[in-house]
Amino acid sequence: MTLVARLFLLVLAAACAFALASAGWGFGCAVEADRCGLLTTAFWVVLGAAFASPFWLPAVVPARFPRTLRIARWIGAVASAGPLLLFGSVVGSQLHRAAESTTLWPAGMMVGMCAVAVVVLLRAELAAVRRRFT
Repeated sequence: MTLVARLFLLVLAAACAFALASAGWGFGCAVEADRCGLLTTAFWVVLGAAFASPFWLPAVVPARFPRTLRIARWIGAVASAGPLLLFGSVVGSQLHRAAESTTLWPAGMMVGMCAVAVVVLLRAELAAVRRRFT
């Protein structure tokens, strides 16, 4: 995996983790304002990191472990269905407000970036299949 692909996956992982953690923390603090403290923040940060793991985990596996990297890429591509579904549902629920383009852009960008991440994760596998049939 190239350095650019690894950097893209790490930036996407940070964006996904931040989106989930900030939304969850904001909801948690709005519901229970008196109990919003360090534990709530730590919970949502850990949950955000776990949610973004399909993107950051394959990016941190060293290239000197090709079998582990291949498995991590496949698991990451399959597990990226979670972020795709979450951000896709946000886009779907906001399509009726498409005239207000500012509400659709953040989730739409995340859906596009998640879709590109699946291609980045499986690019080596797709190239191997193409070489096999040509």
